[in-house]
Amino acid sequence: MSLKVFLEVARRRSFARTAEHFGLSPASVTKHVAFLERTLTARLLNRTTKQMSLTLAGEQVVEIGESVVGQLETMRSRVAELSQDIAGEIRIGVAPSFGSNRLTHVLAEFCRLHPDIRVTLILLTHRKEETFINEGMDVGIIIGTSLKDASHKAIKLADVPQVLVASPEFAARHAYLKSPADLAQINCLVNTTKAPTGLWHFRGPAGPVTQRVQGNMQSNFGYVLAEAAATGMGISMHPLYMISDELESGTLVTVLPDYAPEPLQIFAIYSSRTSVPLRVRTLLDFLRSWARDRPDWPSKER
Repeated sequence: MSLKVFLEVARRRSFARTAEHFGLSPASVTKHVAFLERTLTARLLNRTTKQMSLTLAGEQVVEIGESVVGQLETMRSRVAELSQDIAGEIRIGVAPSFGSNRLTHVLAEFCRLHPDIRVTLILLTHRKEETFINEGMDVGIIIGTSLKDASHKAIKLADVPQVLVASPEFAARHAYLKSPADLAQINCLVNTTKAPTGLWHFRGPAGPVTQRVQGNMQSNFGYVLAEAAATGMGISMHPLYMISDELESGTLVTVLPDYAPEPLQIFAIYSSRTSVPLRVRTLLDFLRSWARDRPDWPSKER
């Protein structure tokens, strides 16, 4: 309380107006300021009968104190929320492939644990971070190599391995492939969202390798390319969770196993403009726990 009273005195440059603001007597305001000065062992105000000014110490207290008071208010608000019921809607934006293939299973468990929370899962084909928040999402699940927008808060959940795949017949016809450089002459199916310039990145026995690829089909939707690869059309690159069933069944096989494609990362983003509701923080904690304890990308969450 003494810090809040001092900050108001510094703002209004008046003990009397500060007393009126808090409903205190001027003498009580004086005691609060004196207590803070004793606690900090420093004079915070220069006072005369006609004017008042901050000392250097007082300027420091004002500069830092506003943040301290704000954090205390946030702490009180969050502690108070703990006694409330967790209920309401959470709007989640996510890419279609990850939303349908992976996140649905995770959210089903979350809803079982928190039946009063309603989840609205919105599948979006773009991955621009700012769009998730601007379109009214409480949480956005972003999958990529990095985050570019800084207008939100983000939690890294997990690394996602990628694999290079083709149909068994296509791989057999091109068994001579030994390095990414050989892909320059091969029909490659490019995801325009992940690789808009046609650059594929790998880590091989000698270190990082980048290769420009091209082909007669490209798409912004990974499942389209996986299906095209399974028909024998060419080679495509996918996160492991997307095509693990196909690898298990033999519909697709890995290509260039000595060269690991650049892994992706999963981020949960949320707005930094407002306080985060308890239900959203509960979901973020649940996602953290899932990402920490998950198996190493089996074919499906079970």
